[in-house]
Amino acid sequence: MITIEQGSGRRVAGGRPLLALTALAVLWAGTAIPRATAAPQASVRSLGMGGVRSTVCSGLCGARANPAALAWSDNPGTSVELFSTSARIANNGIGLDLYNRTTGATLDDAHKSEILRAIPASGLDTDFEAGASALGVQVGRLAFGIDATARGFSRLPHDVFSLILMGNATLDSIDFSDAEAEAYSVAAARISTAVTLGHAPWGPLHLGVSAAYLRGIAYARLERLEGELVTASEGVRGQALAELTTAGTGSGFGFDLALGTEIGARWRGAMVLHNAFAQVYFDQDVEHRRFSASLDTLDVATLQEIQDGSELYSSADSVSAGRPFTVDLPRQLDLGVSRVGDQSVISLEWQQGFARRAGTTITPRVAVGAEWSGWAFLPLRAGFSVGGLSGRSASVGLGLRLAAFRLDLAAATIGRWWPGDPRGIGLAVGSGLAF
Repeated sequence: MITIEQGSGRRVAGGRPLLALTALAVLWAGTAIPRATAAPQASVRSLGMGGVRSTVCSGLCGARANPAALAWSDNPGTSVELFSTSARIANNGIGLDLYNRTTGATLDDAHKSEILRAIPASGLDTDFEAGASALGVQVGRLAFGIDATARGFSRLPHDVFSLILMGNATLDSIDFSDAEAEAYSVAAARISTAVTLGHAPWGPLHLGVSAAYLRGIAYARLERLEGELVTASEGVRGQALAELTTAGTGSGFGFDLALGTEIGARWRGAMVLHNAFAQVYFDQDVEHRRFSASLDTLDVATLQEIQDGSELYSSADSVSAGRPFTVDLPRQLDLGVSRVGDQSVISLEWQQGFARRAGTTITPRVAVGAEWSGWAFLPLRAGFSVGGLSGRSASVGLGLRLAAFRLDLAAATIGRWWPGDPRGIGLAVGSGLAF
């Protein structure tokens, strides 16, 4: 918690002291979070169709999104993934237009107010996800692949931006207790298979399981952020503290569970629990980092004498060895249904996380996607979604089919359904073979 006591009511330094004390602590903590390059479970095809995944893919990409898809009737005999890579970054407040108009500019009060209105009262959330995988193989109802995933999120309270933009005289109290940050990067060697449990009146019922050996690459979590800033008649004084836990490598195991069914010749349904069990035990290079800063009484005369901004405050940081710990990767439930025609696929999906973590949220996401393959060599895709981490999102994608060769491209605009002013973007490309 950061509090301000108003003495004379004068505004001193326009908010700079707290920027030096607390915003620096947050940014320092953020730069310590690893942003390793690693792959989301959704395929390139999925991204191009608005994020629907549980009932739209077969073969190797289907095995990642829904291991029960290995039992679909159109599952290829053999497929090989040559490579797949993707990236996504988004926030819940600042759009591209506002960013372009205010970055590097001298901000007047109108611009500052516009930025503050764009940031939700709950704070500015930023999420990122990146990935790569290669040389996966699927034969019949068995699939094996190696991939890696990096995900992270951070939340900065609205008061941070109010203070930086408007100065400390406009706020009676500032609460930073909602600041959060987490990031992890994990590689996985996974094997997936599916069996047909039986036949219901409407069609077959399939069970899919995906088991993985997990190798943690890096982990970081913001444990604590607090401080105090006091504005009195004699000047400004304050302090700030940030604590961060980081780790290097670790190992663990995990598995996904899925049920899928084919309803007649045209319909599919699926229920997938990702990370039904998934834990990584980080036991290498575990460190506890502590950053503190303090500001002695500062007045206008002192500000005029100082040439270097770093002279405004004193700071210290320390690193100590920490104990090994276990990280549960966040669970997510997907419920999907698709209609599969001769030249088209239309899919609807509900995605539900169970915690606000890197990569998931408790806000449900509803996605709708479609693919048209009237030109067999050039399937076209589009989709949109609401809720989840992204809010509104729209995407397009296409594929290239030359005999057994496959190439897929996809792009998504996040936070808007129209690409003119997005709050984030997603891009993906992948290639493989299907026989």
